[in-house]
Amino acid sequence: MHINTNNVYVEILDDNGNELFDKKGKIYVTSLLNKAMPLIRYEIGDIGKICINEKDDYILELLSGRKLNYILLENGEKISPYIFPKIIEQINDELGEIIIQFQIIQLNIRDFLIYFVLNPQMSNWSIAVKNKFVNYMNFTKFKNVNWEIKFLKNIYPDFNTGKLSFFINKLIGE
Repeated sequence: MHINTNNVYVEILDDNGNELFDKKGKIYVTSLLNKAMPLIRYEIGDIGKICINEKDDYILELLSGRKLNYILLENGEKISPYIFPKIIEQINDELGEIIIQFQIIQLNIRDFLIYFVLNPQMSNWSIAVKNKFVNYMNFTKFKNVNWEIKFLKNIYPDFNTGKLSFFINKLIGE
């Protein structure tokens, strides 16, 4: 997989936090563009290595995965939850960095709970955010899904890990 170095900084680290090149290790990412929920040296839970191809492009090779956290659709298809940050970025581009934090929880096959934290100066835009989110999702594979959207003042990280998961699938665990 090509690494878009304009959008993300990818590191492969060993168990002691030493950076590795062309060797197997834990994958860490730092988002260079996502202002809604910046990720800084976030361990994604996969194992891989970075190589350079003949065109001097950086290539991430996934070697093994974690206990995958994926969206499970009614037809059994499993898709990446990274569709959600892309949609949040689109909404923020259109409405001016309105969403500060978000978390999406798949409760069952057809029911999702969404938590949004809005920029306090724009908190009265909650209906616009909700409508945009649902409209974007209706153009994807989520047409027959129920979205329960709640607005909070804060979303706190997991007590045990200290990390804030943007997606949790209650069907398969966190």
